[in-house]
Amino acid sequence: MAVIEIFSKEGCHLCDIARDAVMEARRRHPFELREVTLTEGHPLFDTFGVRVPVITINGTFAFQYKVSAEELL
Repeated sequence: MAVIEIFSKEGCHLCDIARDAVMEARRRHPFELREVTLTEGHPLFDTFGVRVPVITINGTFAFQYKVSAEELL
């Protein structure tokens, strides 16, 4: 089963939109979902902090800023 990770920050409107798209895709095709909220001090904060949302598939970078359910599937 694929593992999809969403890296986001609190108060991120684009993150909310991306999460909705990921959840829509998950209703159509099951996968494991992990959500990571980045805060200062998190090991990936400097890497992804200004690029959120970032979505990985099985640990590989796939999308940043926006994604649709169709693109994810």
